[in-house]
Formats: sequence, C-alpha cells, structure tokens
Amino acid sequence: SGFKPYAQAMFTNYNALQELAATPAAGSTGFTVPVTNPFLPQQARDLLATRANPTADFSFSKRFNDLGGRTGYNNHDVWQLLAGAKGDISDAWRYDVYYSYGRSVQTEIQGGNVRRDRTQTLLNAADGGASLCEGGLNLFGSAPISQECIDYISLEAKNLTVLEQNIVEGVINGDLYQLPAGMLAVALGASYRDISFDFKPDSGLQPGLVAGFNQQLPISGDQNFKDVFAEVSVPLLSGLPLIQQMTFTGGYRQTDSSATGKDDTYKLTLDWAMVDWMRFRGGFQHAVRSPTIGELYSPQVNNFPTFTNQDPCNTTGSIAATYRNGPNGAQVQALCAAQSAVAGGANYVQPFGQATAITGGNPDLDTEKADSWTAGLVFNSPWDGTYSSNLSATLDYWSIELEDVIAAVGATDIVQRCYNRDNANPTYNINNSWCQLFNREPSNGGVVDLQQLSQNQSFINTSGIDFTLNWGIPVSDRWGDLAFQWVVTWVEKYETQTTNVDPVFDYVGTIGSTTGSSTPEYKTNLTVTWNIDALQVQAVGRYIDSMKHANTITGGSPVSNTGVDSVYYVDLSAKYDITENLSVRATINNLFDEDPQLYSPNVQANTDPSLYDVLGRRFFMGVNFRL
Repeated sequence: SGFKPYAQAMFTNYNALQELAATPAAGSTGFTVPVTNPFLPQQARDLLATRANPTADFSFSKRFNDLGGRTGYNNHDVWQLLAGAKGDISDAWRYDVYYSYGRSVQTEIQGGNVRRDRTQTLLNAADGGASLCEGGLNLFGSAPISQECIDYISLEAKNLTVLEQNIVEGVINGDLYQLPAGMLAVALGASYRDISFDFKPDSGLQPGLVAGFNQQLPISGDQNFKDVFAEVSVPLLSGLPLIQQMTFTGGYRQTDSSATGKDDTYKLTLDWAMVDWMRFRGGFQHAVRSPTIGELYSPQVNNFPTFTNQDPCNTTGSIAATYRNGPNGAQVQALCAAQSAVAGGANYVQPFGQATAITGGNPDLDTEKADSWTAGLVFNSPWDGTYSSNLSATLDYWSIELEDVIAAVGATDIVQRCYNRDNANPTYNINNSWCQLFNREPSNGGVVDLQQLSQNQSFINTSGIDFTLNWGIPVSDRWGDLAFQWVVTWVEKYETQTTNVDPVFDYVGTIGSTTGSSTPEYKTNLTVTWNIDALQVQAVGRYIDSMKHANTITGGSPVSNTGVDSVYYVDLSAKYDITENLSVRATINNLFDEDPQLYSPNVQANTDPSLYDVLGRRFFMGVNFRL
C-alpha cells in the first residue's frame, strides 16, 4: 500500500514522595543570636562573656527536628501523541513520515522548609518571640517548639516544571543497486526537533529566604535541532570460504543546534558471517551530545556538596597528616590563616560535612564528543543435540573516548588543589585560580561560596568486555523447559582527567560520594526461566563487585573514605495465562531482603540508591487483560 496512516496517544501519571533529614541551618544559612536572648542558658552566657566583645551577637547552627523531615511530594503528568504515515513509493522504495508531541508537567510540594527571616526575628526578639507565637522560639534546649511557632517559621513551597517537545521526521529507504554479493541499500532522512523548558519555583525559595531545600530561581529556555542523515549498507563479499557474507554499513548525520552550531557524526561498521555458527561484528562511531537547557541556562543557586573531613586546614584526622602536619605544613597553615583566622588556628576542625557551593549553568558550553570502538564475536550452536542446539554466546570488546565532558569539578578537588594537591598551587599563593573559587565563613572557617559551575572538562576513557551466554534445555514433556541467560560486564579502565594539566586517575573498582558515580569492575546477571504450559517462573540473580572509595584514588585515607563489599540480589517473578487474553503475575524483588551497602563520605543517604536497593523486600501483583 502506498499510504498507511498510524497514530498513538499515551498518558501517564505517577507520584513520588521523598524525604530528607530535618532542615539544617549552618554556615551561611545559619543564624546570629543576641546575648540578650531570654532562652540562652546561663552556662552559654558565662562563656560568651569571656570574649573580647562580650555583647556581640554570636553565630548559631541548628537542625530543626521538631519540624520533621523535609518532604517533597511530586505529581508527574506525561502526554505523548504520535501521528504519521508510511507506505511504498515503488517496489524497491518506502517512506515513513511522522509528527510527535510530548508534554511533561511536574508539580512538587515541599514541606519542612524553615523561613530564615522569621526565625531570625524570633531570635532577636526581647521576649524570644513569645508575642509572635506561643511560647516563643527556644532553640537552645530540648523543650519542644509549639505548633504555633512551627507554623510561623515553616514554609510550604510549590514548584512547577513544564517540558515540551515537538519532532517532525521523514525517512525514505530502499534498494539502490544489485552488487555481486547482494543488494546495496540506502536510507535518507531529515528531522526537526525543538524542546522548551520552563521551571517556576515557589517565590518562597528565592535566595536567602529559607533553609531546607536548596534555593531555586526560575529558568526557561528552548533549543531546536535540524538534522539531515544518510545510511548505506554495502554487501562486500559472499559465498567464499570463511566468508558466507560480509557487509559494510556507513552512516552520517549533520546536526545544527541553536545553542552550539553544527556538528557531524558518523559510523563505520562491519558484519562478517564466517560460517553458519560464527559471526564477527565491529566498528567505529563518532557521536556528540549537546548541552541541555539546564546545563546552559540554569540560574546560579546554593548547593551543599559532601565535604566530610576533606578540608586541608583540619588539624585532626587523616587529612591533617597530608596537609597541616605534612612536609609542607607551614605553608598550608599560612595559607589557611590568610583565608581565615579561624581556619588557620591551632585547633581548627571543619565545622560541618558539607561545603556551601554555588551551582548553575554555563551558556558557553560546547558539545561533548565521543569516539567508540567495538569488536566482537557471535556464536550460535552448530550441534543438533537435545541439550546443545539452543546454545548461543556473544563476546564484545568496547572502548569509548569521551572529550569535552560537561561536568562540575568536585568540592574536594577544588579546595585541596588550592593547597597544592596535584601540584596545582606549588607556591601556596592565595591568588591561585583554585583558591579564588571559594571563600571561608569568618566566624567558623568553613568553606562557602564554592564555585561549581558546569564546564567542558578534559576526557573520560573507558573500556571493557561484555559477555552473554544463552542456553535453553527441555526438562520433559510434563515439566516444560528451562532457559538460562548469563550476562557479564568487566570494566578494564575508567580514566578521567579534569583539565589537560591535571593527572589522569583510573576509577575502576571505586564508588564516589555522589549518586551514580560507581564503577564496579565486575557486574553480572543470571536469569533462569522455567516454562511449563501456561506458567512461567523466572529468577534473576544480580551481582555487584566490591569497591573502594573514589577518594582513595586521589590520595584520601581508606580509614575516613570507606568502601563497599560485594552484594547479591535475587528477584523472583511468575506469570500464569488463564486464557489467551487474561493473565496474572506476581513479583518479589530483593527476595532475601539485602540491605544497601553503606559507605562514607556520601551525600545524604550514606549509599548510592542508583546502584543499590534501598527499599528492601517488596511484593507486586497484577492482571493483564487484552481485548
């Protein structure tokens, strides 16, 4: 047929509730308290009176446990529409043209935020705020805060995020020319894609107003991409000894981005069937990734990256042996003192485990670029035996070189390079570029105003091997059959370099402080499926290798930077077809209730929830009905 229209419409709604620890207020988000505060204990008054200026306000940090945890309720609506047509242009040529529209609307309601302005008002009040809310605000003891005061200092925030995407694409493909080894086929196409993003935060999340969730500023923007592309499949040889069929495939795409301009991508692959049971596959690809709207245009706001026991000015702990008590300790101490009298003190210990950072977009970002190589073998059993005919395996080596990586430099890297880590500041000069990326809080010496904007960094080089084995065997006519699938990934290297003057570190076998920064050397899945008539039972075993902390690769102590042990997970599921149109299913995830691996330092959760199961054993049941 020359015209076959098609259409698809989908709507999805899902909700999620997150909860973090109670609101902390420390450093730049902390408070000042006058010595006249009526709730100040006498012991504290006596201590404050020994200062050079006994009547001066003092800094105060607090976690607001009385308000409970910080909660975020997310409601997400997603609409997707697709309409198009395809058909035959001639006996040898076909076309496919479509339009796609997608819209995502996410609303978030935040609870547990603390208004800094109202809290400060209560702390400054001569009566401790009793005239503004019941009992006033006593943050210095174990007495509970009244509900009226909780309501007075709390702020519920509502945020709205809208994302829209339009795509128009057309492709024609067909047979171009008959070669001795087969038909030369081509595909040609063009597409247009635009994306718009609009984030409207609650006005209460404006900078400096609340402590709790990070401050938020509005962000909106759009990008569009115009693409032209072509692909050709060329049969090279066939019907020769050890060459049943050899086919070359080449592809080219030019992308014109409204943000970064034009980029070319391409691929060159070879598929070589040697015999019926053995095939080689491999090739080279050059790809790019354009920066997202958020990476380009997001506003600069506060963030709190993990920085536990990593401050070179510390006078205790394992970090002190490297810096304050190391061979260049006098220079380190002098630089600490130049930045902050408190940080340069003889007994300085960093006041909290997170730095106060500034994160945000960078409109000058360029595209990331990747070159990847693959080479592998595909094996299919040449035997006809009952237990050997359904046997297959694949073995692939891969290597990926990623340049101009879009990322922000870690807090630990920035601060420690100011103190000559990686030979980044050999003269211990306070005007060094790394030292200029942060300040210190005068009252406690903690790291604040840490500049962590996205930038195009140097490179990531990674390589490894993927192996799969599939085997199906009959049990009996009565007891059905079994199928096994074993998948193994081995990572040979994961090398990174921040800038072209930095050292290269290999992070294979490590887990980092941020979510999604783990690189186990080995990961494997074993799936066993039993089919008997209308019943299917499946067990999936997952193995994740042990890892040391990524900070130990850059000189951190394994005592204060702990790793994780290897872990196994088992998931069990079953499905029973009652009729051709009706089936029931049940699942048990994490059958043996394996706990997540804990390690330190880590952001918030003390684990990596993108890698480890943090929910424990859980059960699901469902019914599938098809008309």
